[in-house]
Amino acid sequence: TVSRSTKAGGATVVGENCFLMAACHVAHDCVVGNNVVVANAVLLAGHVHVGDHCFLGGGAGFHQFVRVGEGAVISGGSRVAQDVPPFAMTAERNEVIGLNLIGLKRRGVAREAMRELKEAFRVVYFTPGNIREIAMQAVAGGGFRTAEARRFLEFFVSGKRGFARARRDGPAAQPDAEP
Repeated sequence: TVSRSTKAGGATVVGENCFLMAACHVAHDCVVGNNVVVANAVLLAGHVHVGDHCFLGGGAGFHQFVRVGEGAVISGGSRVAQDVPPFAMTAERNEVIGLNLIGLKRRGVAREAMRELKEAFRVVYFTPGNIREIAMQAVAGGGFRTAEARRFLEFFVSGKRGFARARRDGPAAQPDAEP
């Protein structure tokens, strides 16, 4: 089901070339980007924003007002109540388990951009302190030149919710590892 907006003049938007599978739900005032796969029984609460090129695994549930960044992959059965950054893989309950390196390769993202994304991931998730402030400092520092790394960092600067956190064991602990 796709629900209409709750406000006059508002909209629920599903982008181009999306694949919405059986029993999924896109609630009121959601925005789903282009080239998104929404697998069976995915539930998007109201006002969820999903970026382009995302894959939402079967049975995943999303809290209202959550943002899912471009190119993110959410594993089946996940519960997402925090914002998920672009190009991340997320599982379980708000656990970032690494970068979607395979998806980036399939989209033809340059090696330099992938290298910078890995470094931005390390900076944000493995520097002690407030994630939003760390990302703001990284953006202000200007050390990241690729558009992908800048979009990753700028995602943390915007928004009002908290962020999915990196799992301290598994692939996120070694961001160079292939997923």
